[in-house]
Amino acid sequence: MKTKKKPKKKTTSELTKLRKKIVQLQKAEKKLKKLAQEFQHRSEDLNLISALNSAVNRGDDLPKILDLFGKETGKILSCDGVTAYLLSEDGKYLVLQKYDRLQERIDRISKSARIEIPGEIKIYLNKNSLYRKILVGRKPKLINNVKQAQKLISEFTYGTSLKKHLPKLYKLLGIQSVISVPLIAGDKVIGLLDISRKKPFTESEIKRLTIISKEITTIFSHFEMRISLRRNEELIQKFVDAATEGFVLFDSEFNIIAVNDYILKIFEVTRNETIGRNLIDASPGAWETGRYQQYENVVKTGIPYAEDDVIVPEEYGSKHLAIKAFKVGDGLGMILRDITRQKMIENNLRSTNERLEYLIASTSAVIYASRPRGDYGAIFVSDNVSQMLGYETDQFLENPSFWIDHVHPKDTERIMRDIKNIYKNKYHSYEYRFRCKDGSYIWLRDEMKLVEDEDGKPLEIIGILTDITYRKKNTKK
Repeated sequence: MKTKKKPKKKTTSELTKLRKKIVQLQKAEKKLKKLAQEFQHRSEDLNLISALNSAVNRGDDLPKILDLFGKETGKILSCDGVTAYLLSEDGKYLVLQKYDRLQERIDRISKSARIEIPGEIKIYLNKNSLYRKILVGRKPKLINNVKQAQKLISEFTYGTSLKKHLPKLYKLLGIQSVISVPLIAGDKVIGLLDISRKKPFTESEIKRLTIISKEITTIFSHFEMRISLRRNEELIQKFVDAATEGFVLFDSEFNIIAVNDYILKIFEVTRNETIGRNLIDASPGAWETGRYQQYENVVKTGIPYAEDDVIVPEEYGSKHLAIKAFKVGDGLGMILRDITRQKMIENNLRSTNERLEYLIASTSAVIYASRPRGDYGAIFVSDNVSQMLGYETDQFLENPSFWIDHVHPKDTERIMRDIKNIYKNKYHSYEYRFRCKDGSYIWLRDEMKLVEDEDGKPLEIIGILTDITYRKKNTKK
C-alpha cells in the first residue's frame, strides 16, 4: 500500500503573505461596501431630487413640495423633523414654511404640552441669534450638542408666550442633533433648512444634505419669484382698480378678457357678466357709427384712435364717454372716462350763456369784467357797448388803458381814488363822464362787484355800465 504524503507545513513567510492577502481582501470588501453604500445614497438623493422636480413641473404648491421633501428625507436620513424657512424681505427674521406633516407634528406637540402655538412662527435674527451666525457664515452647521440644539429651539419662542414652556418643548422634541443648511441663490441668502433627530448626524450626511439643499434652493427661488410676480400682479391690479379711468382689454376677436373696477362701477355690472362679452354685444352702436372699423384699424396699424364723446346704450344710463383705443399684443386696449357730468355742465353752461347773451342783447346796459388791480383793463365787454359808446369790444380788450384814457379828465383822479373802496366793501359805484367815438361825452353809472377766490384773493371785477345822461340833464334843469 501507498502511504499518504503528509502536507507540508507552511513557512512563516507564506503565512505572512496569506494574512496580508486576507487583509487586502477585507479592505477591498470594506471599500466595495462603502462604494455600494455611496451608490445607494447617491441613488436615493437623485430619486428625491427627481421627485421634487416632478412636483414642481406638475405645478404643486410649496407646502405640497415641502411635504414630499420631509417625507422622503425622513426615510433616507432617518430624521425626526425637516423644517424650511424663508428669509423676510428686510432680512430681520426667518419665517417657518408649513406643510401637512409638519403641521400634524405641531398639533401633536400643542395637544401633548397643552400650549397654544402661534399660526405663524418667526425666528428673529438678533445679534445673539445662532441662526443668524449660520446664515452669515453661509456654510452648513452640524450641531451634536444638546445645549446648542436647545438654543436653536429657544429662538422659536423669542417674543412669544411659548418661552415659559421651553422645558416641555425640549422634552417633547428630544432633539439632540441638528444640521442647519443656509439656502443660497447666487449671492443671496434666501432661507435655511433644518434637519433634526435624536441620533447624531455624520459628516457624510451633511454632504448629502448640502447636495439636496441646492435643489431646494432652486425650488425656493422658483417659488419666491412666483410669489414676487403674483405680488406685482396684485399691486398692478390694485393700481388699475384704483384708477379714475376705466380700462378694458380685448383679445384678437374683440372679446373682453379684463376690466377694472371703474368699468364695473359706472356700468353697474359684475366681472362675471362682463368677461367674455364681445365688443359688438357690449356696445351695439360701435358698428353703426364706424367705431368698430376704427378699432380694427388700430389693431392692424398700431395707430391709437380717440373719440371725445361716445354715448353708450340706454341700458347703461345713456352715459357720455371719452374713449382712447390702442393696440395691446394682438388685441385691443381701451381707456374710458365717464364725462357725463362734464357734458351736463357744458350743456347747462351753454344754455346759461345763451340766456345771458339774450338778456344782454335785450338790455341797454353794458356788462363787463376787468382786472382787479393795476390798470383795471377790461377782460370782457358785452357786444352792445358799440350801441352805447360807438366802440367795438376789441378796442377795450386789446388796449388795457382804453377805458381810463376815455374818462373825462376832470373825473379821472376821483374815480381812480374811489375805485379802491371796492377792496373794503366788495362793492362800489360811481358816476363819471365818458368820451364816445363821435367825440361827445355821456354820463355813465358804473356799478361793480369784487369777485374773490376761496382764500379771499381778488380774481376780477364785474360791473354794469348804464347811460344816465338824460337823468343828469333833467336834474340840472
